[in-house]
Amino acid sequence: MRIRVEACGVCHSDAATVEAQFPSLSYPRVPGHEVIGRIEEVGPGVTARKIGQRVGSVSSETKTEPARPVAVADTAHCQNPIITGVTTDGGYAEMIAETRVLALIPDELKSEDAAPLVCAGITTFNALRNSGRAGDTVAIQGVGGLRHLGVQ
Repeated sequence: MRIRVEACGVCHSDAATVEAQFPSLSYPRVPGHEVIGRIEEVGPGVTARKIGQRVGSVSSETKTEPARPVAVADTAHCQNPIITGVTTDGGYAEMIAETRVLALIPDELKSEDAAPLVCAGITTFNALRNSGRAGDTVAIQGVGGLRHLGVQ
């Protein structure tokens, strides 16, 4: 699918892409994985998404079928992950993406607010979700790029 990018957050992982800190990174590579945009074109046989839908790019792992978004996937143990901006071109330009790495984003959420949620938001949510039972006490050290979402 071709995605017209509306917003793309800036993350430390983007700097790691530019500085070739990921193993097996191949260039040229367009960074940017906190992507919100609209589908402009779909490929043949695609039925799960349609032109005009608002989507966010999330990473996906390919070890399980069907592939699941990073929010529930085991990307740490995946042999062939799809990581927007690292293993495929990201959102600092018009973007081509596989259906499985796109999550629907509500129109009510501003693009610049939604972009960080597809990385920092998922990362923080997963950490809190996996920390224990509802109502457990957690410690948040610092209130930087990810932690401010946990506090909220």
